[in-house]
Amino acid sequence: MKMSIILSIVLGIIYIAVVILCVPFLFNNGNLITVGSSALPLILITAYIVKIIKENKNDS
Repeated sequence: MKMSIILSIVLGIIYIAVVILCVPFLFNNGNLITVGSSALPLILITAYIVKIIKENKNDS
């Protein structure tokens, strides 16, 4: 179970780095749909991490 938490955190950090690097280019194009779709997986990863943390608190 601990490996899944570490893996999801690493994926989240990688995704945040990619978004930070790509967002200026997306805003230069003025395509807000692309920005929204790039934020969606980040929201899903965050929700997944929160779910895992809540499950771990319930187990202990």
